[in-house]
Amino acid sequence: MKRQKVKFWQKMLLFGALLLISQQMFSQVKGKVSDATGNPIPGATIMEKGTTNGIISDFDGNYQIQLQKPQSAVLVFSFVGMESQEIPVGQKTTINVSLKESTTAIDEVVVVGYGTQMKETMVGSIATINSNEIVQSPVSNLSVGL
Repeated sequence: MKRQKVKFWQKMLLFGALLLISQQMFSQVKGKVSDATGNPIPGATIMEKGTTNGIISDFDGNYQIQLQKPQSAVLVFSFVGMESQEIPVGQKTTINVSLKESTTAIDEVVVVGYGTQMKETMVGSIATINSNEIVQSPVSNLSVGL
């Protein structure tokens, strides 16, 4: 009788461990982020909506994210100059996304060395240079003029 109880508890412990491992496997999503023509988008942001959990796609547009809320997870895919997309995960383990170019004017965003900011919230000096001025410049390298 005692031996049967030990075997029962061993089986229950093994079952619980397998259940935990399988839940961890299913709470992971991977895929590829590309543009409308199928080219990969390196550096695209993939965030789990409602959390601070996020990842950035690699050089080939691939990503892999461990979900914090697998039951209700929604992934938000974004990239500068592209329209963001929200995709509910459900039971999916692979989600490939194709982002479309944004129709919003990009001149409303100021690109900074460490992030982006809206023009209205920017404090400091902003200089604008258009492509014609760059092409006419006799300098072959931007660091030469510094």
